[in-house]
Amino acid sequence: MDERLAHLEGLLFICGDEGLSFEQIAAAMNATNGDTEFLLEALKEQYNNPSRGIELQRLGGVYKLTTKRDHAAFYQDFFTNTAVHTLSNATLEVLSVIAYKQPVTRADIEAVRGVGSDHIVRRLVAYGFIAEVGRQETPGRPVLYATTPEFLDYFGLQHLDELPDLGEVGREDVAEDVDIFMTKYREQMDAKEEEE
Repeated sequence: MDERLAHLEGLLFICGDEGLSFEQIAAAMNATNGDTEFLLEALKEQYNNPSRGIELQRLGGVYKLTTKRDHAAFYQDFFTNTAVHTLSNATLEVLSVIAYKQPVTRADIEAVRGVGSDHIVRRLVAYGFIAEVGRQETPGRPVLYATTPEFLDYFGLQHLDELPDLGEVGREDVAEDVDIFMTKYREQMDAKEEEE
């Protein structure tokens, strides 16, 4: 049974913010409804421990792994006081794809980048640079993301139309042109450092 719990945990981790419905879990685990309920309860119980930082929740009809609410102040403090000033190239790349193509799903972002972006998307949500703005009307109803007013404030923009013009480029071309965005970011970082 431990291996099945490990499979379920890994599956929920991979699916990230999208989560999985009860039916999807049952199908993926090749389990009956009763077995699926048992697995979900067993995993939930394992997280019901003060030494664990995550928990299993059912939100919006799907199961997903989340951080514990009791630790929210710690995480908020971390993201408030940590270096949003040190956004990695990968983070800037994801942010630029969202900024230029919004609203987008995580799958849209990954199609442009060619690599998984779940952790970066979560980090950008935590920074307040992007937010969930709805769900796409396709099977699975994936979450749509868009930039926030905090994104505009941080990058010194009044409106999104102030972003550097990429012209009429396709989704596959955005990844090649994101260094325009990154250059603007780096210039702003240099200016902020000079002010300090």
